[in-house]
Amino acid sequence: MQQAGHTTTDLSDKIKQVLMEARMVLPGVQALLGFQLICVFSDSFERLSFAAKILHLASLSTIGVCTVLLLAPVSYHRIVEKGEDSEQFHQFAGRLLLWAMVFLGLGAAGDFAVVLHKISGSWPIAGGIGSAAAAVCFTLWFGYTSWTRERWRGLGENRKAA
Repeated sequence: MQQAGHTTTDLSDKIKQVLMEARMVLPGVQALLGFQLICVFSDSFERLSFAAKILHLASLSTIGVCTVLLLAPVSYHRIVEKGEDSEQFHQFAGRLLLWAMVFLGLGAAGDFAVVLHKISGSWPIAGGIGSAAAAVCFTLWFGYTSWTRERWRGLGENRKAA
């Protein structure tokens, strides 16, 4: 179906896409969560500063929230929608996927800062580079994509796939 210079996707395909996107992110998040959980039991974790342990706990928590957000659409689809497709479900799943990416970026950057602190012994270095890593993630995931969406809206019917 053509409309205003671009093709539209039917609801069933949109729902398949958002669920596939969540399934693509989930294995990486699960692996990160597993590493975060197991490192607490290593001898070197005991040698981390209290601040590094707290930052690790905060990062572990954000990755836990990310995991919950990625899995929540499954139960919602079964319980609320009884397995049927709806625009409400598509919007719900899409919002949770985007929020999961926020928590993923925060958690990954936080634990990256813990590793940098262990290597460098410097919180300013670890915090600066960890913050830069978060900024890169958020810029690519949200900033660039939002800018591109607005640019394409401005092009209207002349929009071409990038």
